[in-house]
Formats: sequence, structure tokens, C-alpha cells
Amino acid sequence: MPDTFQGFPVSELVDDFRMACVSRAIDDREINMQKQSRVFFQISGAGHEVALSALARSLRPGSDWFFPYYRDRALVLALGVTPTAMLLQAVGSADDPASGGRQMPCHWGDADRHIVTQSSPTGSQCLPAVGCAEAGRYLARHRGLSGSAVAGDELTYVSLGEGAVSEGEFWESLNTACRLHLPVLYLVADNGYAISVRAADQAPAPVWELVRGFRGLAVTRMDGWDYAMCRERGAKAVARVRAGEGPGLLHVRVTRPYSHSAADSQTKYRAAGELAAEAAHDPIDTFERQLLAAGVLDAEQAAARALETVSYSGGALSQGMLLSVVSHHGFGVRYVQDLPRSARSVTDLRNRRIYLRQESLGMHTPRAVLLQTLGHFVLGHSAPSDFAEFLRQRVEANYFAAAVLVPERAAVSFLASAKENRNLSVEDLRDVFSVSYEMAAHRFTNLATHHLGLTCHFVKNDAGGVIYKAYENDGIIFPTDPTGAIEGQRMCRYWSGRQIFTVPDRFSPYYQYSDTPSGTYWCVASVDPASERAYAITLGVPFDDARWFRGRDTTRRTRSTCPDPGCCQRPPARLAERWDGKAWPSARAHSHVLSALPAGSFPGVDEADVYAFLDRHERD
Repeated sequence: MPDTFQGFPVSELVDDFRMACVSRAIDDREINMQKQSRVFFQISGAGHEVALSALARSLRPGSDWFFPYYRDRALVLALGVTPTAMLLQAVGSADDPASGGRQMPCHWGDADRHIVTQSSPTGSQCLPAVGCAEAGRYLARHRGLSGSAVAGDELTYVSLGEGAVSEGEFWESLNTACRLHLPVLYLVADNGYAISVRAADQAPAPVWELVRGFRGLAVTRMDGWDYAMCRERGAKAVARVRAGEGPGLLHVRVTRPYSHSAADSQTKYRAAGELAAEAAHDPIDTFERQLLAAGVLDAEQAAARALETVSYSGGALSQGMLLSVVSHHGFGVRYVQDLPRSARSVTDLRNRRIYLRQESLGMHTPRAVLLQTLGHFVLGHSAPSDFAEFLRQRVEANYFAAAVLVPERAAVSFLASAKENRNLSVEDLRDVFSVSYEMAAHRFTNLATHHLGLTCHFVKNDAGGVIYKAYENDGIIFPTDPTGAIEGQRMCRYWSGRQIFTVPDRFSPYYQYSDTPSGTYWCVASVDPASERAYAITLGVPFDDARWFRGRDTTRRTRSTCPDPGCCQRPPARLAERWDGKAWPSARAHSHVLSALPAGSFPGVDEADVYAFLDRHERD
């Protein structure tokens, strides 16, 4: 992980990203509580989180003064107000530290942090804010007055929406702030609407144009989904006001992913295409993609964030939670019967729909395919430029899906308990989290070394021993071709992945010890009955670590000397003598063997079928 990104410490970026996520999660929780009649009113700050988290880095709670409006949840959190305090206000609790339950939700107040509560009429906070700034300057010039304490470079922050600049109080306050050269920082958040009225119909021009005639007012324009822009430009604007150079105005373009309030339904006046286009640059998702691309966050953390959005608490992910995760990222799901056979899923980016076929294909159950598809967008993937990038994206998307379906924290807790009881098993992990055997085994390899102190290996092979996937960090030696590739090579017939095909019950766990040139390994193998073909999945560990696993008492033991050709690659002498030169087999050619670099942006997919499919379903 780098120490800095875009000139900012990585620790601060991660903290600000988390703060933005917490802000959105509180909105989501309050919306659910409002539907349960536990909250009487809800108005969200969704779409403002990244800009406000960035700006808060330049502000000083307890020194500066704040007159925030109802969408400033992320700012108020960054200033130090707790989620608990916000929820107490939401339910009107007498324990609400802001107002004892007397104020409406999202009417912030905190005396210690200099957060002044506002009235509900929009724009009414502007005049008191200017009065506060004038009072602060007076006290700075008349130090020693009883009951006053000032630092001398305080500023007063006041925020409002673009629609509220139509109110007279805004213009009156701006007139005084500029005439007296006061240290006031205005933030005007522009989501393109004044409730249900387009901003273009509310005013003759954006506010940054309307205020051009106010001398001494410095205007800064920012995109609220661009963290670096908001932090850099916001810091400069704050420094200017703090230095006494006059008032400043931040015009911040933001998104509005949720309706104006719980009493509004924006789908009645905003087209689906408009909402989909806006969702494509949701500030939290955009910030997350930037951090993932820079290596500041990884797929594991992205999965954890996705689960936080649906208040996941443990166990298998329900279908309802799964669909909520997808919906949170702005996509809908459609199950169809006529999906192109060459595709596992098709995503309509114009209408933000993911199409799936309701069937299981081994590890690729509908749930897994849905999350693998979503993973491409969460992780910020674009159309792959070559086959190597295609493979990298698929690995990352698969990892994301597994990390959502088998969450790290819950899985590690379960596995640590099983290890303590010397009862580790892939099948238990599969059953607890309701995933395929292959995904459970693969997920075990993700977590075992870092969290359990176990090295291991994983193999997927067919009945003929051809390896399709392999991973190891325990020293086992896989067969390779001259270029070092493992996939497509044939494993030793004495390894458990091939031995399982020789027993009557290939669908139950098959345990075996294997002596190899690189050491002795305990392995468990199973053939997934849901697979479209017979594939064996093997998880193995060095001999000394077998003591932690169920099945360690097996008496099966084989000896492999591969890659020595005399191990299993040569036929027995009797058969060789009889048939040498008298047999001509015709090999079954696999497409992946013949095509080293499949063509197209999405190898193996028939784009003509995909486009015809989308055309049929666009009108659904």
C-alpha cells in the first residue's frame, strides 16, 4: 500500500472514505426506520459525503463556527458528532444531545463544537451566520472581554442548497458579508433541483454566475464526487477566508441518489435514464474506485463496505440482502430464459440492469454470478484491452464475490473456532455460508495463511487430471509446461484430485495423505454435484497441519514421484509391449488449448447475440 495518494496521506483517505460510508449508512438506517414508523421524518445527505469529508480536513471544530443545513451529515460526523447522537435526534429522544428531541431530524447542534442549530425555513441560517462572523471579528479586536475566548482566525461556515439561494436572506447576508469583508465561507450544494423543480427553472443562472458583481467574494467551483478537487480547492478557499481576505463561496455540484426527503418520490419527476447516469458517478462509488485502482483499498475491503450498506451481521447472505447490495450500487436484476449461451450474465449499462439465467453452474451459482458481475463495476473495471487484463479482472471480480458471500470477519471467526476444536472442514464452511464447495475451498485459501497461520494449496481438475485452476503457498510442486503455466497440465494420477474418481462415492469428502518429492501433504477432495462437468476440488496442507482438520485419521496414503516419468506417465511394461505402435487415439481438443489469446474484448462471448438480446429486453 502506498503512503500517499494524490498528495494526501493514505490513512486520511481511508478515514474519510469510511466517514462517507458511515454517513450513507446512517441515511439508509433512518430511511428503514421511517418505513417502520420509528422515525417521523427523514431527509438525507446522500451525494454530499465525499465533498464534505474532504472539506472538513480544513475546518476546526470548537474554534470555527458552523451553521450547517440538513444535508451536511458527513460534515457534522467529521466534526465529531457521533452516529448515536444523530439517531437519537432522528427518533426524537429526550437523550438527544442536540436539542433533547425538540428539533426535527438533521437539524444539527453541538455547543462544544460550535455547531449552531438552524430553523427549518430554507436560507434562514444565512443572516445569523453573518452576525456570528461579525461578532467573532469584534471579539478578536477587543480581546479580554468577559466571557469571550477567540483565536483570532476563526471563520464561520454556512451551507444551503442551490434552490435556497432564491431566498432573500441569502442575498441580504451576502451583501453584508462582502460590504464588511467578513470571514464567512458559504457552501452552496447544487444537485440540480430545488425539491422537484429543476435549478434551471428556479433561477436565471447558477449562483456562481449570479454573484459575480459582489466585490471581495471569492468563488470556487468543485465537483462533489472528486475528493482531490474538493480537498485542494476547499483548503485554499478556507485559507483565504481565514487569512482575512474576505468571504468565500464554494459552489459544489453534487448528486441526489435519494429523493428530496422521505415525503417525496423523485421517480415521479426524474427520468430513469437521468437517475442511472447520475448513479454512474455516485461520489462514494467514484472515490472507492479511485482508492482501489491506487491500491489503497482492495477487493476484501470493497466487499466489507458492500456488506456494511445492508447491515450484515453474520451467517449466509440472504437473497434480500444480496439484492439490496446490488440496488445500493444503482443496478436492478432481471432473470431471463433467453440469455445468450456464451454469456454468464449481460449488463445493460444504459438502463443499469443485470440479466441472469436462473440456473447453477458449479461455482457460478446465480448469486455468485450476480456478485461477480457487480464486482467489475465496484472495482472500477473498464472493457479489457487484452486477454491478460481480462483474466486479471475476472480474478478480482471472483474474489469480490467470494468476499461478499463468505465475509472475512464472520468466516475467520468461524474457522478460528473450528481450528481450536481441531475440526476444520471445507464442507462446514460451504454449509454455513450457503456457497458451492469450490467457492468454500477457494475462500479458505484466501483466509488460511493470514488469519489461521496455515499454508495450503487448491486445485480444480477434471476426471482426466487436467488442471483448470491451481494455487499454492505450501511448497507443493504442480506440473508445468515449458513456459511455467500450470493450467492445462495433467496432474499425477496418485494425487487425491484423480484418486477421487476411482472410488464409488465421489461426492463425499475424500481424504488422503500423499507423499511427494516436495513433502507429505494431507488433502481433502470432492466432486461438486452441481457442476456442469465432473470437476474435483482439492484443498491440501502440509502433513504437520493435518492435525487441525476433520478427516486427518484417514488411512489412505499414496506415493507420487512425479515429474519422474516412471511414476504414472508411462504405461505398464506389459501393456506397452502389446500396444506400442498399434494405437492411434484422436485427442479431444479443448478450445482453451487451441486459442492462446482469445479474440474480442470479452473472450468467448458472442457479441452479436448479446446486442440482439439487449435490444429485445430494453423495452421490458
